[in-house]
Amino acid sequence: MNQNLSGICRQFGVSAIPENILPFGGGHINDTYCVNSADGCRYILQRINHNVFRQPEKLMENYERVTAHLAKRLTLPARTIEILHAEDLPYAKDADGN
Repeated sequence: MNQNLSGICRQFGVSAIPENILPFGGGHINDTYCVNSADGCRYILQRINHNVFRQPEKLMENYERVTAHLAKRLTLPARTIEILHAEDLPYAKDADGN
């Protein structure tokens, strides 16, 4: 298992040990992974290609705004994704700046 991805998971407060981290989907721009943790939770982790999206921080701010707006407008049982934060931000960076 990729130790770098495990470290990124910890930055988001995922305390359970990932059982596996597998590629998810078939995107051409970003890298997306499905993280299955030992406690039975499942997370989607995505590396934003900052060569394509030059300001990934702004992208995530917008993503959060749209998700919050949708959450206010939806009626149960519909729901939106939950964005986990690393520290006070909706993203984390690895040692390579990804």
